[in-house]
Order: sequence, then structure tokens, then C-alpha cells
Amino acid sequence: MSTAANHTTRASHSSSVPAVEETSYLRCPEGRIGYDVAGAGSLVVLVPGMGDLRAGYRFLAPALRAAGYRVACTDLRGRGDSDTTFASYGDEETAADVITSLRRPGHAKAFSATTRASHDLAEARLADVTVPALVVMGEQDPHFPDPRAEADWIGRAMGAQVVMVPEAGHYPPSQRPDITTGAALRFLESVTGRA
Repeated sequence: MSTAANHTTRASHSSSVPAVEETSYLRCPEGRIGYDVAGAGSLVVLVPGMGDLRAGYRFLAPALRAAGYRVACTDLRGRGDSDTTFASYGDEETAADVITSLRRPGHAKAFSATTRASHDLAEARLADVTVPALVVMGEQDPHFPDPRAEADWIGRAMGAQVVMVPEAGHYPPSQRPDITTGAALRFLESVTGRA
């Protein structure tokens, strides 16, 4: 077993953390997006990266709920509990789905997302992000020849904080919840003024 895999056992779960009741669905014209939401307080939306499921936040989501946040975790189109009936899939579609869900009454009006689109197209769009953002990247992410350079590029384009996670690849929240949970809580405290 790799060192990174051993870190998943470091996450702690409190029995007082509000449990996720069941999967809900965001209805879109071409299908449904599966998600769950639980907790109380300011809304935090967790959207998985390419090829991952909302279960990748199985350590982070309970920790955020325990810290007093309402946490929504989504699946991507065609993954997990989402339908496979969509005509298109990708970063732009995911962003549109998140924006659609946040425009519903009672939801926050801000979100952050990372993109893996081409640099030419992405840089213009990332520059349009006007909310505080956090980029979390595994130092060993096999999808990039230089994960640090990719994270720094996204961070500069979005004006975002960057956290590099040692001994993690493409899935830092599940590979190193000890680091990603702390980084997420510090980031949320900095933007909400909570301590």
C-alpha cells in the first residue's frame, strides 16, 4: 500500500455530523444531476474533477458539515447518480449545471471551479471568476507534466490561493484528507470571517 493511501485513515468523523439523507436530483433539459446536501450554515458546493464521483469528498464533506457549513456534493453528467442522457459533457457543461443549481431560491450566488480546458480558452474564462477561489492540486497528479506549474497558472488566472498536496495524485480530497480538509477550512474561514 502506498504512503498516500495510508493517509485516508487519518480522517475523523464525528457522530454529531449531520448525515446525508439521500440523493436528490437537479433536473436539466437533457437529464438529471445527482447530488446530496446536508448540514446547516453557509453553503459550500463540492464538484468533482474529471472522472471522479461526489464520493471523493467522503472525508471532506463531513468535516465541513461538522465545522458548521451546509455542504452540497454533486456528481458530474454521466457519472455516479447522474443520468447518461446528456448530449455533451465537460467543464463548461459542469459550470452551467452548477450555476443553474445555484440560481434556485435559497442557494448562494457564488461558486468556484477549476478547469482543464485548453489554456487559450480557459484563461479568458478563469479571469471572469470574481469570487474567492482555492486551487488544490496533488503534487503527483499524472494528468499534468508539471502539476505545480498548472496549479500556479490557474491560481494566477483566477486570483486564487494555491495548495499543493504532497503524496497525492489526481484525487487529493480522498488521498490526503488530512491536508485538504485543513486547507479548505482555512480558506472558508478567510472568506467568511469565521474562526
